[in-house]
Amino acid sequence: MTLFNAKNSKSVFEIRAHQTNITRLSLIKRNNDDEILISSGEDGYFILWEINNQRIMFIKRIENIYPITDFLYLQSYNFICLALCDE
Repeated sequence: MTLFNAKNSKSVFEIRAHQTNITRLSLIKRNNDDEILISSGEDGYFILWEINNQRIMFIKRIENIYPITDFLYLQSYNFICLALCDE
């Protein structure tokens, strides 16, 4: 996955962590102006990326490698809810 600057179409940085298809992406702006990209994939990984520092800040693999089909981030509670698909 590559992040691009929408104003000038230049690549900001590339992310290589998921081993299969990415199922969902979401960009969250935190209170301190940090931006976090949340990604989930069919490989069972759920990853939080710190955009400003271009680093992984949290990575979790769901047991049994169930594909993550969706997620919801509740910023006021700092909770993340994952939806899994038991194939």
